[in-house]
Amino acid sequence: MGLARSFQIINVFPKMTVYENIRNGIISKMNRRFRCLSVLNRDKDVARQSDRILEFFGLGDVREVPASDLSYGRQRHLELAVTMTRDPVLVMLDEPTAGLNSEESRGAVQLIKRMAEGKTLLMVEHDMDVVFNLADRITVLANGVVLAVGTPEEVRSNEEVKKAYLGRKRRHPES
Repeated sequence: MGLARSFQIINVFPKMTVYENIRNGIISKMNRRFRCLSVLNRDKDVARQSDRILEFFGLGDVREVPASDLSYGRQRHLELAVTMTRDPVLVMLDEPTAGLNSEESRGAVQLIKRMAEGKTLLMVEHDMDVVFNLADRITVLANGVVLAVGTPEEVRSNEEVKKAYLGRKRRHPES
């Protein structure tokens, strides 16, 4: 249906190689689930598409590495790669930078920008730097209530958002 999603908690096949994880996504997209693995290993179209995804996500150097042996940040990249194997129109990401350090998070933002180009991106994210760097439109929720909807600039300057997430300024008691 043109939808694909990633999870807040990494959801890849840990015992399979990076290539096998990506290949499984391609196979699923092509509805070739019931073919024998030996036949799949010789399928040039599956291999070509898998190689393209590996290259795009910078995972070619770990192609034959089991997913469980990757660093946490590289596992995040693999999950994004698997998400994109379905060539979705709508990409849904749940906390795509959760657990990443600042440098990894900046890299993930650049990768997400590239992978979401020409697609609709729907994302749940608590890191506001990530949100402001990726979003065209933002909806801010607090306790299940919509506080603001708008561009990053509009949301950043919204008083209700500031009050809910930045708190009120405290006066320092005089001594």
